[in-house]
Amino acid sequence: MGADLDRPVDEVLVCPSDGVWNAEVKSVLRYCESAGLAFRIAADGTLYQSDTLEFTTPVSSATERTNLAPGGTIADVSSEYSDSYRAANAIDGSLATEWSSRGDGDDAFITVDLGAPVAVTGVGFRSREMADGTSITTSFTVTVDDAETFGPFASGPGLSVADLMVTGQVFRIDVATSTGGNTGAVEIEIYG
Repeated sequence: MGADLDRPVDEVLVCPSDGVWNAEVKSVLRYCESAGLAFRIAADGTLYQSDTLEFTTPVSSATERTNLAPGGTIADVSSEYSDSYRAANAIDGSLATEWSSRGDGDDAFITVDLGAPVAVTGVGFRSREMADGTSITTSFTVTVDDAETFGPFASGPGLSVADLMVTGQVFRIDVATSTGGNTGAVEIEIYG
């Protein structure tokens, strides 16, 4: 266990849904106290440690933005694996659905039309992934109104946010690099 400022202890330790800390977490807390380390529990239950007794809890750059994508439509897509994995799933606001291409790998893309030009502050991308490590988008680009392309931006499992300051209506997200296979997105978020 290191003592890096604001590093989650043991990567991420989360309080279980019942709110009862297990023996492993209690052991980590005792270690922190005995080693003179400060610790703090974030709102999501992540335990952070610091040997300087100061904290700056990381905040997602997407936390106070409005996701405009659910109000948009899919204008184009490289392919869809099936109706269950249709492109519209990527902008439905649900983490329980996802869009999957039909084996497009690095050639996968999806285009979202917001209906009118809007000021955008960023694009969030939540890559889909298979249990065998395939289908993970490791970087993506964003092209606005068939004109300027931004990126590539690093991606991976979980939410990856690309900060942009642009006005546009049509946003094409291309997989730049991936682990191959049926790449796609659990969710694409366009922030205004």
